[in-house]
Amino acid sequence: TILVEATRQQEEAAELPLRPGDRVWVGVRHIHALAHPGLQFMILTDGSPQAQAALALGGQFARLAHARAVVLGHGMKGEALERHLQQAKEILGSGLAALDVRVAAGPLAEAVRREAERQPYDLVIMGVDRAADCLELAASILQAGEHNLLLVPRPQEVPTRALIAVTTGEPGKDDVLFAGRLVRHVGAQAVVMSVLEQGIDDPARREQAERFLAGGVRSLEILGVPAQAQVRAGAVSQTVLHELTAGGYDLLVLGAPLADRDGR
Repeated sequence: TILVEATRQQEEAAELPLRPGDRVWVGVRHIHALAHPGLQFMILTDGSPQAQAALALGGQFARLAHARAVVLGHGMKGEALERHLQQAKEILGSGLAALDVRVAAGPLAEAVRREAERQPYDLVIMGVDRAADCLELAASILQAGEHNLLLVPRPQEVPTRALIAVTTGEPGKDDVLFAGRLVRHVGAQAVVMSVLEQGIDDPARREQAERFLAGGVRSLEILGVPAQAQVRAGAVSQTVLHELTAGGYDLLVLGAPLADRDGR
């Protein structure tokens, strides 16, 4: 999908009134290419320690990337929410291309979906703990739009080493490119890794993975991100976790599974 912003003269609007949800044809006579507006972040906060960590890291990313940011407050009401959102603005400080603060009404995933319909976002940033319901919420937020999702479990500085774990294929290319767009602003190094599951580590499959990862490294280097490629074999989750710990990485990039027919 693409976002179309349209304005009409008053007499046209009166002659053909439109309501939200109406389907219309749009004719294009001229096209003018605009400069890319840069990254757009949505930072979720409920005042918890994890949310504070997400605010701090999201603010650092946004300043370095000169990104536009929206802070979406939820889980509090009244004066407590107002005080927290004011504190959030102070945490983020200056240096952002744009900063807006909004209040989420209703379930958080639904509020994110409404925001994503109003304007597209590149990245939603959310603090998490290890509770199982956080994983369900993360899945719901991923389903709410075309954005990527950054989960922040604890306070940390901007990453210096990123592990990009991908499968070979078109979705993996998208993962590499977005990771490059993000980490190039912080001067981080990257390793692009693919894990061959146990039992299918044959030479042809390994050669295919190596060619794919070499292309990913070239794409990252074009963006100014120093990168290396690694092919590993084993159980995917265990192999990724081992590499994450052994390599001293502070950012893990994973592709989400493609949605099924129900959008999940």
